Amino acid sequence: MNVLPKTRSSRLTVLRSALDDAVDDGIITVNPLIGKKLKQQSVVIPSEATRIDPFSWEEREAIKTAAPQQFGLMLTFSFCTGLRPEEIRGLTWDRVDFVGRTVLIDRVVTDASLGKFEPPKTQHSYRTVDLVGPAFDAIVAYKQYSFLQGGVVFLNPKTGKPFSTTNKIRAQWITVLKKAGVRYRVPYQTRHTYASTMLLAGEDLAYIAKQMGHSDITVTLKYYARFIQNTGVKHGSKMEELYKKSMSK
Repeated sequence: MNVLPKTRSSRLTVLRSALDDAVDDGIITVNPLIGKKLKQQSVVIPSEATRIDPFSWEEREAIKTAAPQQFGLMLTFSFCTGLRPEEIRGLTWDRVDFVGRTVLIDRVVTDASLGKFEPPKTQHSYRTVDLVGPAFDAIVAYKQYSFLQGGVVFLNPKTGKPFSTTNKIRAQWITVLKKAGVRYRVPYQTRHTYASTMLLAGEDLAYIAKQMGHSDITVTLKYYARFIQNTGVKHGSKMEELYKKSMSK
């Protein structure tokens, strides 16, 4: 099957179950899949989320210009923090440190959680993320929309309530990309864009891994090694300098 290993395993589980029922019903005498294992695929088909296809500075500016202000601020924050969609949905105002310019990532909201908070996907996903210039400016500007409510930071502009599903974000994302004339990629590419930009700017690899919530730098290297240029000095500063330079063009 030309699908990811996880999908192949899920389909095989359904088939095993059906054949077990057939044995119980006396239709067949033995489940032919007993003891059978999937052959390892020689080539892993990358998903849209794992395929690295970052946005250029020009594309990011076009997206920012095309997006309505409230949604655009959320996108700017996503591009400049590398947070996963479920982390964006789970961020609350009491996790924002305006003095230290950081956000605490210690819970998420997924489609499966039905609007309730859940722990992050891994222990390393528990982290404090620095807010470089544009990310900090974006969340400060966003205060007008939800700060007084004191709950979730980013709301659905169409309802004034938290996003009920990630598809609600994706629907508005698709509209913005079409308006901006930017080739479509999934919203998760904002995270890949953040990581690749940090590396291209010369930020320290260990620092990037920590910001991303990776277990160690080998995970970061696995996906983003081709974007490494040189070694940074001040954490976050080089990405901010690159952002300012792109804005001055």
